[in-house]
Amino acid sequence: MIDINSKIMFDIKNGSSNIDQAITTAIEYEKLGYKKVVNASEISLNNRILTSEEKQLLIDRVNEELNYQKIDFQILSGNLMTCDPKMLELLRDGLVSSLNYSRYVLLELPSTAEYQGLNRFIYDIQILGYVPIIVHPEIYKYVQEDTDYLLSLKERDCLIQLNINSINKSKSNRIYKCAKELLDRKMVDIVATETENAYDGEDVIRTGLKSLRKMVDTDYFDLMMKLNPQLIIDDERIDRIPPLDKKRGAFSRLFKKRG
Repeated sequence: MIDINSKIMFDIKNGSSNIDQAITTAIEYEKLGYKKVVNASEISLNNRILTSEEKQLLIDRVNEELNYQKIDFQILSGNLMTCDPKMLELLRDGLVSSLNYSRYVLLELPSTAEYQGLNRFIYDIQILGYVPIIVHPEIYKYVQEDTDYLLSLKERDCLIQLNINSINKSKSNRIYKCAKELLDRKMVDIVATETENAYDGEDVIRTGLKSLRKMVDTDYFDLMMKLNPQLIIDDERIDRIPPLDKKRGAFSRLFKKRG
């Protein structure tokens, strides 16, 4: 499996405390069945931003230690974008890293209210040659109220990434309900851990993987956890699955065709 949204690295915002913790986290990832993770660190606009070369040097340092210890695991470079015009400038200048230097970038939307300039923002990202991956939409209030909000984004070739911890929550929780609906409608393209420390979050990830296998069929599980993440880091195109109609699912498509 491949995790495209992790906070495994040290010396980068919201990551491991030091190289030893990063190595320990990598070992735990490997035990869970992961072979690669993208370090999708957040960017603080109030602090100095590392260049792609500086970030890669830090990542290489950990990968070299993993290789020395004969641990079959690799960390790749990336960042998490937010809806801020300054982010577009950083992306244009190469200070926001795409996932493993591919065409794919992670994009976080506001959690409580819709971003009014989203269509133009996504257009500007695509003009630069990138494909936005919308992270954890199940936590956004307006998506919880209507998952159809994501349809126009998917029609514009955006991808959808679910947080695996969202399906660990109580079945009465709004995040869980939204995550399940997105999975039922085949609207999710990738599932990621978004963890800062797989060592502390090992049980969360393991429980999430177990729950996900029960919620979806094997083909869909492999698509979200293996095939699509591999295509992303290989900079290959991903074929979209047409979303099912809201709540009514596949049967509505069948009757619609007959009608």
